Parts: sequence; structure tokens; C-alpha cells
Amino acid sequence: MDSPQPRKIKVPVSDLQVGMYVCDLDRPWLETRFLTQGFPLHGADDIKAVQRECEYVFIDAARGKSYRRSLRGSSGGAGGWWSRPSS
Repeated sequence: MDSPQPRKIKVPVSDLQVGMYVCDLDRPWLETRFLTQGFPLHGADDIKAVQRECEYVFIDAARGKSYRRSLRGSSGGAGGWWSRPSS
């Protein structure tokens, strides 16, 4: 069975939600603290970490929750398993 085609959607970080899959950023990955290139948002900490680094991201709606402009993201603490510790 073939894997689904990526559905890349630009999303402001203020609209991120748990369940979305971040597949690209508004800047090079190496300029951020993220250890992997692409990750799911598991909780408020993950969303907050992305909000600290970026103004917008691209999500892959084929790998996670899609985006509807009327919905708002959540906020929370520090970072997830994929984030480098702050210095």
C-alpha cells in the first residue's frame, strides 16, 4: 500500500493544535533547537516550543490533524522530546 501524499499547509504558530504534524519551518532547521526535521505536536509544551522559535510553520495534514482557520491553538510550557535544552 502506498503512503499518502503530503498535504503541506502554512499555519501561523498561534493556530497550532495538538495532533498536527510539523513538516517544515519558516527558517532552516539548523537555526532552531529542534533535534528532528518533522515531528507531531503531542501537547501544549510542544506548541509553546514551536511558538518560541517560529512565526509560522508548515504542517502535513496527511500525517496529522488538518488546519481550519477558525480553530485556535493552545499554549503551555517548555519543549518536547524532540527539542534541545535551552542554554
